[in-house]
Amino acid sequence: MIKIGIACFIFITSFYVSAKTTLVVLNWPDYLPPQIIKNFEAQYDASITQIYFESDERKDYLLNTHQGENYDVVVSSMFRAKNYQANNWLESVSQTDIPNIKHVSPTWFKEYKNSDQTCVPYVWGSIGIIYNADVVKTPMQTWAHFFTDPLSPNIRIKLLSDSRDVIGSALISLGYSANEENVDIINSAGKLLFNRLENIDSFGALELSERSLLIQDKITMAMAYNGDAMLLTKLDNRLKFVVPKEGTSLWLDCLTVMKKSKNKKLAYQFINFIHEPKNAAHITKSLYYASTNETAKQYIPKEILDDPQVYIKKETLDRSEFYKILKPVVQKNHQTIYSQLNFLLDKPKQ
Repeated sequence: MIKIGIACFIFITSFYVSAKTTLVVLNWPDYLPPQIIKNFEAQYDASITQIYFESDERKDYLLNTHQGENYDVVVSSMFRAKNYQANNWLESVSQTDIPNIKHVSPTWFKEYKNSDQTCVPYVWGSIGIIYNADVVKTPMQTWAHFFTDPLSPNIRIKLLSDSRDVIGSALISLGYSANEENVDIINSAGKLLFNRLENIDSFGALELSERSLLIQDKITMAMAYNGDAMLLTKLDNRLKFVVPKEGTSLWLDCLTVMKKSKNKKLAYQFINFIHEPKNAAHITKSLYYASTNETAKQYIPKEILDDPQVYIKKETLDRSEFYKILKPVVQKNHQTIYSQLNFLLDKPKQ
């Protein structure tokens, strides 16, 4: 989920330069607080190297290139982890391997069991709209407003760099499921996006710093993962975040251990460390993503637990849905629309 608009870079986040055992984690940028990394490295006399991706599709490419090799732990959305499991890339991990799984709430523990114990729940959240309220005078409330209402040319929009997120949200704005498989309906969502090209600035996730395009007034509004948006609203009080009234796409991210990992014991220790309740609470306090760790709630401030944009309320959950695995032909349709959008956006203006 979290994600800077970059192609793909390798960052070494170890605080040590030595011959210590290295754990290679394939992850979103800014998705592990530095203090958690530092504490783990000190406790286990190890180092962590993170390889970052900016979209699930980019992650799929990296994994397919070497058939799941070169990584120890991969952070993955639940529905994509099912594909990795089908490819026999994921190791089944037991509660003996990771005792702190006992802290995972029953709701999310079911997903761990359903995945044949390959998907250890991490954090969960939603997709919404972040916008500059000084420029967008009418409060943004719906996906329909974001995708179809007339906008002046100076309103610049940034979309996420994942075809499921972009097309799924357009489908919701039209009153359909984000998991719709009817090709004609998906193409109508694509047409909606093509009609918005005049206002689309770029694709990608938002940088989580003062350099953010929103804070620098380079764009006016964007699709955003809820934790990313919450961090930015803390940096600039002009920014507002909303989960649209029609509902939205939900996601659960998992920690998975690769079957070809050369450091499985360290990978288990890492996931177990993440699910120490105080560590899980620190992650939520740092990232503004809801923890799947039930015990951690006693260490999370009440204002975060009560914030409906972090811990999403039932009425919003009832209007929203998790992604499902689509038929290959439907996946290809999504990717074709998304590729055409990128091509037209990059094409020099005549």
